[in-house]
Amino acid sequence: MKVYLISFLIFFICFTPLFSDAPDFDIVNIQRKVIITNARTVTDYVILAYIADKNSSDFRKRDIIVLDQNDVLYCDYYEEKVFLLALKKSVVDNVGLDNINFAKMIKEGKIVPVEICQPMDIYVPDYAVNLYSETITYRISSIADNRIFLEIVKVEQSYTDGRSVVKEFSRNKDLIYYDYVAAAASLSASSSLIDDDFPQRYQAVQVFDSDPETGWAEDSPGPGYGQYIKIRFKDSIKVDKIMVMPGWFQSAYFRKNNRIKNMTIVLNGKEYDVRFEDKMEPQYLELDTPIDLLSAEFIIKDVYRTEKWDDTPIAEIGFLYNGKSYKVDTSGVIKPYSAFDDYYGVFIGSDDDYSEGK
Repeated sequence: MKVYLISFLIFFICFTPLFSDAPDFDIVNIQRKVIITNARTVTDYVILAYIADKNSSDFRKRDIIVLDQNDVLYCDYYEEKVFLLALKKSVVDNVGLDNINFAKMIKEGKIVPVEICQPMDIYVPDYAVNLYSETITYRISSIADNRIFLEIVKVEQSYTDGRSVVKEFSRNKDLIYYDYVAAAASLSASSSLIDDDFPQRYQAVQVFDSDPETGWAEDSPGPGYGQYIKIRFKDSIKVDKIMVMPGWFQSAYFRKNNRIKNMTIVLNGKEYDVRFEDKMEPQYLELDTPIDLLSAEFIIKDVYRTEKWDDTPIAEIGFLYNGKSYKVDTSGVIKPYSAFDDYYGVFIGSDDDYSEGK
């Protein structure tokens, strides 16, 4: 017994610093490259990479790169913080890049950047310490009010032991422009269908991911009568129209799942009964007068049944005012399932999307 105890103490004393102090991906100087696939195609906005001193609390500038001709960035994770920004071209033309105090605007929250070049802690930690290079390919999925929302297209990792890992995502959607950002304070669902491989595949966050081919699916017995999604915003938003895609909006699967026929939409506690047609297109609740919306609930009341899968999904939910749309930002309320979620929202794919080899 004494021998085992002494052995354990020696192991604990010698190796505790490795486990407590050393992050998975900071053991070696990782070569990190970031590619933004569609930065050059963005209209009306200038996409910028703002490179700040990592050790500076005031986001002191090291460099700024306009991603009009060059969409490849190299990151020094130890020395730099790299932010992606979107600015209206009219602002840049009128003011000039040299006259914009980006550090001050970031610190004051006037520009909300996306930090890129973060380590992608997604694979098996017992060999993660051998990572020496990583290429992350993003695409800009949407822009709203000078804010960028990214999706991961591909991650390529190489290890010192000769191992390589590639993860690809089939994402070739149009870039969506929104007029405003609405930050969610809370988001919940009565139940959600669980995919064992990718738990967030059918979660409530999917109805706000700007992709009609993903969605939330309830997980109650039967067609989901009484199942719901609830959202509450940090600040009220002016709304005069609600958009719902009441089904799974992929043509091959639309009629293989239930589609919502009747729904009760509750806005700030007031109920609206809505009937949807059985067709794969956005449908709307139009309000008589605009409201300052703080909370919304979407309750399934009746469905068009299918004999294939007795699940009832919602592809997308949207909020509009005076013809302009809101991008719902769920980043503050959804706990990421993996590091991918920090940028992508959630991983949507299949086992075929994952490949690894030496």
